[in-house]
Amino acid sequence: MDDGARLPATFDEWEETAKRHVASAAANGIEIQPIIVDPEEFLAFCKVEDFEGRGGAERAHFAIARGAMGRTS
Repeated sequence: MDDGARLPATFDEWEETAKRHVASAAANGIEIQPIIVDPEEFLAFCKVEDFEGRGGAERAHFAIARGAMGRTS
């Protein structure tokens, strides 16, 4: 990921941050559906979409596309 250096150092740290974001969204009436990002599928998606980057914005587009297709895993 292009922004990998800005992500938490461990999965546990990332997971705790993600849980806080999900709880905050839920408190505001927003439901978040977790999306699994398979690295190979993500890279293929970026290539098809002709994205130059591989960071947060591109992951968001990927998640939205996966969610719209009804695929969460």
